[in-house]
Amino acid sequence: MKRALSEPLLWFVILGGALFFALRGTEEAPDRRTQVDLGPAMIEELRSLHRQRTGRDVSADDVSAAYLREEALVREAQSLGLDQGDAIVRRRLIQKMELLLRGLSEPEPPTDEELRAYYDAHRDQYTRDGTTTFEHAFFRRADPSAERRAADLDDEGDPFPRGRQIEGALTRTLADYYGPRFASSVGALEVDQASEPIESSFGWHRVRVTERVPSRPLTFDEAKRETRRDLRRERAEAAYEEAAAALITKYELSRGAE
Repeated sequence: MKRALSEPLLWFVILGGALFFALRGTEEAPDRRTQVDLGPAMIEELRSLHRQRTGRDVSADDVSAAYLREEALVREAQSLGLDQGDAIVRRRLIQKMELLLRGLSEPEPPTDEELRAYYDAHRDQYTRDGTTTFEHAFFRRADPSAERRAADLDDEGDPFPRGRQIEGALTRTLADYYGPRFASSVGALEVDQASEPIESSFGWHRVRVTERVPSRPLTFDEAKRETRRDLRRERAEAAYEEAAAALITKYELSRGAE
């Protein structure tokens, strides 16, 4: 019996039978229809959504018919229990509930005094990245002799997409674009110091740093926009967690008999 209940075909037959009798019941009792409410404001919102999605207008009658069709399918599916045990439906309901709680938990905009206090407590988060300007000779990775050529001071190297002079590269950009090893090696060079061959994501380089601007903390005014964003995000998350915790108190977990 347990094996039979696990067969998809059996469940298809059961659900199909339930749907058949549900439809027959509708045919035999046409006057007992379930009311589906759709007010003028909702109709206009649906028409507006249709225009945004398709670029075409739609009549109130057409959008009402489409809504009734969808609502009928949804309600019949729910009445047959098709929404039960479906991981995708469950995940979608959770997401919609989370969005609803977050929308209801939107915090008030912080005052300048609150922003200042938050900035003072998180100063190390707000810095302006340092920059490095350097010139280099580049040697393509595809060339088997690239590393040896890079050690030859008379070899001017191969063309590089960004040129021989790299102006004001952010420290994090060096790591992202050229690779962490290259960034670390260039960061260790003194200004005007010529490097040994350094490997990057593209090949080999012979580098000379011409200017370096160190990173520095941002002032409050410079960091104000980021501070406002971070404080509002932190408060919104705290408000959401509080709302979710209050909601969970309505439920109790039963683990069943041991």
